[in-house]
Amino acid sequence: MAALDGSSTHSLFPMPVTSSAKKALRVSLKRRERNYARRATVKSSIKAVEEAVVTSDAAKIKEAVAHAMSQVDRARKTGVLPGNTADRRKSRIVALSRAAKAEAAPAKGKTKKAPAKKG
Repeated sequence: MAALDGSSTHSLFPMPVTSSAKKALRVSLKRRERNYARRATVKSSIKAVEEAVVTSDAAKIKEAVAHAMSQVDRARKTGVLPGNTADRRKSRIVALSRAAKAEAAPAKGKTKKAPAKKG
């Protein structure tokens, strides 16, 4: 936040003049940093789910999905992600985990039985 101390003479944006504008700028920068951090946490937790799916470890997948869902919900609650975006990401996370479960489980009921012997 070096731009707030007035030492920089060249800036893309004009420096705030009033005290309320200065405070608004400080608050905006803090929220921006917080939002970037929250968004990065969401992205990394989704990547963790993808990596867990690749390893096919059921316990790791379950833990990663729970953590990712929590992070997406938290980002939605704090306003970092819009509601529909959060829902879409959660849906994709669940679809990933279900696809991994389907691949891991053997197909049931798809085998043909031998015909019964007569006589």
